Amino acid sequence: SISYAGTWDSTWGKMELMQEGHHVHGSFTGYRSGGITGHVDGDLYRFSWTQLHPESHGHGWMQMSPDGSHLEGRWGYLEDDSNGGRWAADRDTSGY
Repeated sequence: SISYAGTWDSTWGKMELMQEGHHVHGSFTGYRSGGITGHVDGDLYRFSWTQLHPESHGHGWMQMSPDGSHLEGRWGYLEDDSNGGRWAADRDTSGY
């Protein structure tokens, strides 16, 4: 199975993810910064996110591309997982 761990260039800035089994967590930094944590089921990552300034939180999901290079999904506020808009990310391979 494809690992979600690594550095990603996302809609909301640089995203660093770590994976332990089905658990994936990390951070995003950019125009907004915060944390992200959740679980993967195959190519689907369901997560909750928190943002520090301004303080906010919600849920979301991203689907992994077959080649493991792209995440595509949505995010939302509070219990919603899609009303905030698109959240996508490309794997940063410059470190390899």
